[in-house]
Amino acid sequence: DTASTRFLGELPQMVWGFWFGPPMAGLRLQGYQKLINNIGMPFELITLNDLAKYNLSFSPMHPLIGQRGLSAVHTGDYLRVYFMHHFGGGYHDIKPHSKSWKPAFEAFDQDENLWLFGVNECGGNCVGCDVSNVVWCPNRTMTTMYTR
Repeated sequence: DTASTRFLGELPQMVWGFWFGPPMAGLRLQGYQKLINNIGMPFELITLNDLAKYNLSFSPMHPLIGQRGLSAVHTGDYLRVYFMHHFGGGYHDIKPHSKSWKPAFEAFDQDENLWLFGVNECGGNCVGCDVSNVVWCPNRTMTTMYTR
């Protein structure tokens, strides 16, 4: 049961996360459990063992994905873009989250011009913002508009 079977309108009702490190423990595991308990949406954790079922034959993943040539961080960065482009839905880093994402997903059903919903994550003096929380609708993306 993957994202291709969980659609409401055009937006897959799924949030993706990636983990390529050792088994989660301690604070990381606690953060993951808080994320799962609070996000209010189906969440699928992708590991190296799951990649093959998401590797699309018409747009295959780069050959280094799943190999030892890339760090876990670089692999996750690549896959974030690959999954948002091909599968849509949402993406969240493996860290604590305290609010439901349902309102962000519902916004897509209310506004056909909406193609991206993101939450800035600012800390301290807001020196940098992280797009670790993204919802993406593949049928409304700029990527699709540019490639037609």
